[in-house]
This record gives sequence, structure tokens and C-alpha cells, in this order.
Amino acid sequence: MCAAAAKALQLQQRCLFLSNSSRVLTFPRLSTASSVAAAADRSHSGLLHPSFCPYKQQARQASTTQATSVPNQSKGSNGGSSSSSTSAAADGFLSGTATSYAEQMLVAWRRDPSSVHSSWASYFTNLESGLNPALCFTPPPTLLQQPAAAAAAAAAAAAAAAAAGKTAAGLHQVPGATAGAMAGVPDRAATAAAAAAAASAAAVAVQGTATPASASMPAITPAQPISISSNDPLTAAATATGVAGTGGHQSVHDTSRLIQMIRGYQTRGHEIANINPLGLPRKPPYCSLRAAQRPLQLTPEQYGFTAADMDRVYDTRVPGMQGFLSPDSPPRRLRELVERLQQTYCSSMGVEYMHIADPSVCNFIRQKLETERPYAYSSDSRRKILARLARAQLFENFCAAKFATTRRFGLDGCESLIVGMKAITKRAVATSVESVVIGMAHRGRLNVLVNVLHKPMQQLLSEFQGVSGFGSSQWGNTGDVKYHLGVEYDLFDRDSQRSLHLAVLPNPSHLEAVDPLVLGLARAQQYFRKDKERGLVLPIIIHGDASLAGQGVVYESLQMCALPSYTVGGCVHLVVNNQIGFTTNPVDAGSGKYCTDIAKAVEAPILHVNADDPEAVTFACELALEYRQKFKHDVFVDIVGYRRFGHNELDMPKFTQPLTYTLIARKKPSLEIYAEKLVQEEVLSAEEVSNMKADIWEFYNKEYESSKTFVPAHQYQYAPQWKHLVTPDHPSPPRVTGVRLSALRELGRRIFTIPEGFVPHATIAKIKKQRLAAVEGNEDEKTLDFGAAENLAYASLLSDGFHIRLAGQDAQRGTFSHRHAVLHDQAVEAQYCIFDSLKDLNLPHTITICNSLLSEYAAMGYEFGYSMEHPDTLTIWEAQFGDFSNGAQIITDQFVASAEVKWNRQNGLVLLLPHGYDGQGPEHSSGRIERFLQLCDDREDVIHEENWELSRSSVIQQHNIQVVVPTVPSNTFHVLRRQVHRAFRKPLVVFSPKRMLRLRQAMSPLRDIMEGTRFKRYIPDDSITDPSKIERLILCCGQIYYDLHAERDRIRSEYGTSDNPGNKVALARVEQLSPFPFDLAIRDLQIYPNLRTVVWAQEEPMNQGAWSYTSKRIESCLRHLGCPNRIERPIYVGRDVSATTAVGDKGLHDKELAQLLQDAFNLDCTDNSYLAKYLSRRVQAEQRQQQQKQHRIQQQQLMQQEQHQEEQRLQQVKEPHNN
Repeated sequence: MCAAAAKALQLQQRCLFLSNSSRVLTFPRLSTASSVAAAADRSHSGLLHPSFCPYKQQARQASTTQATSVPNQSKGSNGGSSSSSTSAAADGFLSGTATSYAEQMLVAWRRDPSSVHSSWASYFTNLESGLNPALCFTPPPTLLQQPAAAAAAAAAAAAAAAAAGKTAAGLHQVPGATAGAMAGVPDRAATAAAAAAAASAAAVAVQGTATPASASMPAITPAQPISISSNDPLTAAATATGVAGTGGHQSVHDTSRLIQMIRGYQTRGHEIANINPLGLPRKPPYCSLRAAQRPLQLTPEQYGFTAADMDRVYDTRVPGMQGFLSPDSPPRRLRELVERLQQTYCSSMGVEYMHIADPSVCNFIRQKLETERPYAYSSDSRRKILARLARAQLFENFCAAKFATTRRFGLDGCESLIVGMKAITKRAVATSVESVVIGMAHRGRLNVLVNVLHKPMQQLLSEFQGVSGFGSSQWGNTGDVKYHLGVEYDLFDRDSQRSLHLAVLPNPSHLEAVDPLVLGLARAQQYFRKDKERGLVLPIIIHGDASLAGQGVVYESLQMCALPSYTVGGCVHLVVNNQIGFTTNPVDAGSGKYCTDIAKAVEAPILHVNADDPEAVTFACELALEYRQKFKHDVFVDIVGYRRFGHNELDMPKFTQPLTYTLIARKKPSLEIYAEKLVQEEVLSAEEVSNMKADIWEFYNKEYESSKTFVPAHQYQYAPQWKHLVTPDHPSPPRVTGVRLSALRELGRRIFTIPEGFVPHATIAKIKKQRLAAVEGNEDEKTLDFGAAENLAYASLLSDGFHIRLAGQDAQRGTFSHRHAVLHDQAVEAQYCIFDSLKDLNLPHTITICNSLLSEYAAMGYEFGYSMEHPDTLTIWEAQFGDFSNGAQIITDQFVASAEVKWNRQNGLVLLLPHGYDGQGPEHSSGRIERFLQLCDDREDVIHEENWELSRSSVIQQHNIQVVVPTVPSNTFHVLRRQVHRAFRKPLVVFSPKRMLRLRQAMSPLRDIMEGTRFKRYIPDDSITDPSKIERLILCCGQIYYDLHAERDRIRSEYGTSDNPGNKVALARVEQLSPFPFDLAIRDLQIYPNLRTVVWAQEEPMNQGAWSYTSKRIESCLRHLGCPNRIERPIYVGRDVSATTAVGDKGLHDKELAQLLQDAFNLDCTDNSYLAKYLSRRVQAEQRQQQQKQHRIQQQQLMQQEQHQEEQRLQQVKEPHNN
């Protein structure tokens, strides 16, 4: 009973303290670093309000069992309680457990006062009546049995009453006029002292001993002082000033204010940091609307300190913290602490990291920042920094002098980016990084290529003079502007004696589009380097401020950072923040305080740094790299500079930003500012600076002279893993992609057999059983479905030594439940990948089949980047539905279709786009075949019959992409294997099946994927026994073939044998649309001597699908044959033109399909579908016009008659009058 009452007493005292200090003390316990930090953070987030109780949030996380438990207390040899202090510490100062229990008591009391202990009822009654909270507690009579206890309780009440009326000695009263959160708060220090006295005395009463108040229950007593050790150097000063009570003690109230002030700088110091080299005012248009709100003043006065406190000594030690709050932190005068805080958080670098939940991350950053001198570089290091800055600025100056009228998108105003990147690469190679993958836009790209990657200066300058290396006999491609090109180099670092591979990816002008490619390429490099810890490959993405805030692909890419199948172990993001986007001011560019606010979505630290302070830039970049290597997470460095000239060097920025550019015109460059600083600090002399600049300029000038005779090789030198591939001028013969029957059966048994003990879904078990039977059964029987053929293709490629990655929003199962590559146990939470059955074969590479995030733009870009690393990788991106690829249109246009022609970079990415009309409406019916065919570069009117045999081996090699629509599983098997079993790489677009996945007629025999077989670009009608009877040849692609085939069978069965129209029609399938199979189509046309019409049938509307592409090519085939039987062009059979892809009504869909089939087999119809309707409409319109004309004539005649009659009537009226 005594222990329970003591527990209740402790809880009541916490509730008492809570009611008096909800704004003065905003943390649950001083001994818990995370609680202190969280509470102080709330005070700077606008959450601290008398009605806001932060302990409620902590209480919700506490266990109900813990809330009602009573700590065990064991007695010592002297009969006293030897564990009271331990129990209190375990329970904690205002812990969530205790406050949760107190809140439960309050709720119960309000519902029924008799339901709680009388001491609780007395306390709550007094509190509700408005009595001073320090006087509300009345000890239960059972606890006041001893006279000493009663006297102690009486003394406690008297002390509480006395303390409540005046400020306790040694405690600082919060001035009533202090700013910010303290305004209007009563003197709670006195109340806290009263609560302390009451709690201490009550504790004595409970324990029955006259223990001093300062020693009893140290973790519970609200105003427990924190003693400054006598060994501390400033103890005497602290005692002499009487800073926080007698004997050099510091009150909890002082500690609270100190911690909140430190947290204020840590949380919002960046807002007043000197990070803007232009010193622009914080108001629109120079910042966003949000950044202009609530101008911050971080001052000691805001936290209740006065001028008299500035030279007093304070202790800021908190267990478990780092930096200023570290247990090893010495006591400091308040003035010194404030100066250190301003130096750390409000100088040339502002840091945002308090949004990060992981305390180890926050402590790491504090440990790096909150030191005496976060960065103190040696004189030698500072000279190197100056030299790097000089190379960067003089490069821009030199290019401007030699090529004044050429766009280069220079780095002027943000040259310290080069300093930061050099710091990263130097530190990276020293920390065992082997490869750095860089993605960036055009701003500063040339400077980075020369001064970071060490691209030969003469080569770059020759590009200014029009010598590009494109258009050679090897490639013959279009090329791209110099600030879009990428390079790769291996650099040797003399200091570490190690090599570092650096690559800048080529990119288009679509800002940030290269971001996911960087991540994908980095991930692929990590795979091939067996870098499971992700420390050997470092991705760096350089953003612009406006594009970082505005482009959605940035967010999509960031969301990949912690996904198991996408993470690269963190990316270093560098922001070239020139505070403008072309002509757009920051107020119109983003809604956040900073362009980097997006980083908070993934809890990435953000380092804002002034571009005019190259040492701060160096430190920020080194810290960013160290953080990335340690925590394997993304980090942002926001280099705040300016753009000295316009968007390009020929632009006039004063048209739209006159005041800003007047200021910039007067501003000294960063190089001049830093050089003057080093000269002033005697690091080097002005003459040495001058000589350094002269040497750099002379080097650039020599390179310029050499550039005039520079002869480049072709633009892209293959990396070692790509050297076995051939360039377009070396034809690659086709390879047979079939597999031995024994190998197919062995692989099939492995991947289609479910391991013992695994409980699959019954439907999946049935599917696997059917597929196993297909590979073990008769090879001539059509039992192989699309899912089985696809999985067999992957298994065979793995056994051939290739690496495979398949990613998509539902790739593991397949959107239409056909793949089932990853199974889920129905009894326990377990997964099984069917390709794990191949592990005991000791294959060199693995397969990754992963479900992607709900993204298309970044997801497709990631896979394109992944496929750039190694040619022996089959990389596949599957759309959930084919039309979702339009979300990645930029990747399709700028990379998939044109990367090779612009940058001489081959790529073998595969796109799987489910396509097919099923009456389900406009969404998901079409994968937009027409859009991909429009990107194909094969001509519609050129046929080289003399090179057909050669073309069979090289026609794909001569074009940019392949587009296929397989209608049989065997072709899916072959086209996937063909993609890597060749000596070149081309992107492949597969319009994959939907309805055909389970169509019995659309199955293949095992024989069609055995040895000696290959992909069929064109499938003729093998059911025709007498070609001379064929009058119409219908060409088509996709699932419409099976509708046409079923309709022909129906017609054949209805008409009998004589003059059956079904026997006069042949059906052929074009499986590869691009490059178009001219040779096979012409061969098929020659088989039928009595053809009258050639038809292209499709289920898409006329203005969509393949009609616009195939019609001209079929016409070329007919023209090549001399227009046999006067057939000059194909006939269109399909749906009418439409603004959308399909109708939303199933009945109307079926009606359109029936009309399509009727048109296809109407041998007398020689016009395109729906043409008659338009012709009839024209006739009807002409008839209506004629009728309207006749009606007008009749009306005119009628009016004339009426007029004539009226004239006669008037004449008759006049005649009698005249008479």
C-alpha cells in the first residue's frame, strides 16, 4: 500500500508540474536526448501552446501495462529504501507512462469522482477550483502516521505557499516583455520551485526519513538542480555569479531555455545564415511567399535571457547527445555559447537536419558541425582550393574571349561547384570509391567535363569550332550539341595511388530527365562490382534550383532511395542555385522556403552554402560524401550563387530582372573575393595569385592552338565490357535462338515445380502443373502459353550466362496473372522466386524480378540507365497497362528512340506494353502503337531487293528501335532471347498480349522453341492449300488475328464448299512492325496469283494503330511487284477515326467488332471502312442542300405570288374610287 501510494504521489507531482510548465519546460525528461530534442523542436514549430501537451503523444506510445505497474523496491541493510532513486530513474521525469496514467485518472475522476483514490479526487478538486497547483496536493491520511512525516508535509505546504508568491532565489524570472513564445506566460519558475519543494517534502513523508530535498528522487523532482562539478574550470565563476541558485547550481528552467535556444539555432539557424552572395532581401520576388513569412530573430532575449545573463556560465550537458549538448561539453558563458551557435549555424553555411528522425544521424551532423572549428584547412589545402576556383572561372573567361557568340551555358557566378566536386572526388577515391556516376544539365557542364573529369581541353575547344566526330562511316549519326554530350574517363589519384572511374551521362535539354538514369546505372555497376554494401559506386546528381522544385521526376527518383530493388546506397545531390529559372523569379518557381524542401520527404540532410565561400563549399561537399558513405542515404548540398549572364550568353537578363543584374554587374567574382582573403591572411602573395592565373590562361591558350588541328575518334569509345559488340558498319549475322529439348525440359522442371512444404494458391498450383506438363509432354502439341514461354526464356538466358532485370508495377505476378515468377505461401508469410531453383547450377549471374513504385517516368528511366552498364544484361520495364507508358514519354523520345543517333550509345532496353481491345473503355485498351511507330526511322518507300539476304542480318542494326506484336508464345520466347544473342544492342518495344494469354488457340508447341528455330517476323497463312483461289489477303497484327480467324471458320462452316468466301481469304500476321519485313511480305504477295485486294485489318481506330505506318509500306511492296492485278494500295478495315482509343460501352464495342469482321470478309468492298458512311453523308448533305435550294425557290415563288395578288387587290380597290 505504501509503495502504491508513493507511486500515486509521484504521478500527481508530475501532473502538477505539467500544469505549471507546459511552455517553460517542453520536454518529458532531461535524461532522454530524443525527448529533449523533440520537445525543443516543437517550440520552434509553433506547437508549444498552453493547450498543447507533448506528453500526450509520448503517452500514446507507452504500454498500458507499464502505465499501471509499480516498480519493485528492495530495502537495504539500514532498513531504508535503497532503490527509490533507481525506480524513479526507470520511470523517468514526466515520462509518457506516468502522464498517461495521470491522464487516465483525470478522465476517470471527471466521469465519477468516487472511482479514483481520495488523494487523486482531492487534487483534481482543488485544481479545478482554481487553487494554485502547488497547493492542490493533500497527502492521504495513511501516509501521515508519523509525526515527522506530518511535520514534513506541513513544511512542504508552507514552503510551496511562500515560493508561489515570489521568485525563488537563484532562479531567473522570465521577463514579461520577452518576445516570441514566452510572451504572456506567468512566472512559472516560482511555481516550479514550489512544486519541487512540495514534491521533496512529500517524498520525505512517504519514505519516513529526513532526506534532503536535493537528494531525494532526482529523476522525478521537477526543479532538481544540475550541479556543476567542482573539477570544471568555470565552477568558481559559476558559483560567484550565482547563475542558477546557491552553490553553483543551475535550475531546470535555465537548462530548458538553454536547450531550446540551442535547438532554435539547430532548427532554424539556416534561415538567417549568410548563404546568399547577392544579399537579396527576403521578400518576393527574390524568394518564395513562404520564405518571406515570419522573419526570424534568433536572440537570447527571445528565450528569456537578459544582458545580465550574457557573462554567466551555464552547463548544457545532456546524456546521449553530441555537440553543444554533449556530456563532454564544458560549461560556457552565455555570450560564448551564442557566438558559437551563430558561427556554426548562421555563417556561410546553413544546415537543415532537424527534420530527420534518426538520432544517430542528427548526432553525427552535430558532431561534425558543433566543434571549435568545423573546417580549418591548411595553407596548402587553401592554395589548392584557390587553384581549382581559378581554373573554373578562367575557363569561362577563356571560352567567352575565344567564342563570344557561342552558347556554352557557363558556370559564371557558381564556379565553386568545381571546387566542391573536386573535393568529393578526391575524398571519394580515398574512401575506396571505384566509380562515380554523374548526371547534370547543361549549366556548367563544359566546366565539369574539363576541370573534374579532365576531358582533353583541345577536344572540347575543337567542338566549339565544329569538329565533333559525328557523321563518320562507323556511325553516321546526327550527334548533339557539346553541352549535352557525356564522357567517361579513368583518373589516377596520386595521393591515394588509386584509380577512379568517372562518367557524366549524356542528357537532353529536358531538365532532370537524367536523374533516374544515374541511379539505374549506379545500381547496375554495383551489381557487376558485387558491391553489396554500396560503397564502391557513388552517384552524383547536379540539379538546377528551378528544375529541382518544379520537375516531378525529381520526387519520383527520390522515392527510390530506400526501396530494396532500387536503392543505390544514397546519392549526393548538388544544387547549382543561381536563384533564377531562365526568366522566372523564385517567387514563381516554388512554394517551399527552399528549392531543396523536397529532400525532407526522404529525411535527407540539406547543406545550404554560400558560393562565394569556396572553403565552406569544400567542407559541405566533404561532409555530404562522408554522410553518404556512412549512412548510405541521400544528401543535398545547395550551393547558393547567381547567374552572371543570361540563360545563355547571348540572352539579355535585364529585360526581366533589371535590379538583380545591376547588382550582379557590380559584384566581384568569387575568385577575386577568395584571392583577396588569402592574400590578406598571408597564405600567399598577390604576385603568386597573379602567376597562378597567368599559368592557367597560358595552358588554356596552348590547348586552343592544339585544338585547331585536333582529329577526334568516333564520339563514344566503348567501355571494356562493350568492346565485343560491333558498330553499324559491321553487319551482324542473325543467330538461332532455339534451345535443346533436353535443356528446355530440365529448366522447365526446375522453375515449374513448387518446392515441398511451400503452400501456393490453388489456382497457381494448377497453372504450374499445366506448364510442367507442357514441357514434359509431346513437343508437337500446342500446350505452351505465353507465361510459360516467357519464363523459359529467362531461365535459358540465365543458363547462357546473362543477367536479367525485370521491373514493373506488378511484374512479379504480372498485371494479368500470367507470369507468377514470385509465389506467396498461403499459410505463412513467405515468398519463393521460381528462378531460385537454378541456384545450384552455379550460374554466373542472377535475375531480379521486382515490383516497382507507382511511377513511369523515373521507373523507365531507371531501367534505361541500368541497361547502359553491361551489354550482357537483359533489362525489361513492363507497364501495368500499355497506355501508362505515356507517363514516360520523355524517356521514350529522348533516350529510348534517339540515344544511339545522338550520342552513339547502344542500349538494349525492352519495353513490355500490354495492348488489346476487350470492350473495357478508353483506358488500358491501347498501348499507342502509332506513337512508337512514328519514332521508327525505317523508310516507307525504299526496298533494296538486291540486299535482302544481307538485310536479314543487318536491317535492324541499321535502324533505331524494334517494334513487335507477338501473337504466339514461341515468338515471345525468341524475341527476348534474340535481344541479347546478337552482336549489337537495340531497344525493343513489345506490345504484349492480354486476352491471348489464356486463349487456347494462341498456344505454341514446344517444338517451336527448340533448336533450329528463331523469331518469325512475318507469319503467312499455312492453312491455304490452293493459293490460286485466294482473292483477298488480310494482313494484321495482334489479337485481332484470332477474331478474324474465328470469323473465317464461321463463314466456312456456314457456306459449305462451293464458292465459299471464307476459302477466298488468306490471313497473315506481321509480327515485327518495325523494321518492316519487306522481303517476307513481298514473298507472300507473290504466292497468290489471283489477288484482287490486299487489306490491312486492325482493332484500333483509323487514326491510331499501325495503319498509318503499314499502309505506305504495303503500297511500296505492291509497287515493287508492279501493282499485280492493278492493286495499287491496301484497303483499311477497322474502326472509324476517334479522338480517344476505344468506346466505353461493351455493346457498342461488340457492334464495332462485328462491323469490322463484316468489312474484312466482304470481297466486293474496295473502300476503306466507314468511307461509304462519309460518302453517303456527302450525298445526303448534297440532297439536303438541293432540297433547301428548292424550298427557297418555292418560298420565293410563293412570296412573288402573294405580292402579285396583293397588288391586284390594291388595284381593284383603287378602280371603284376613281370611278
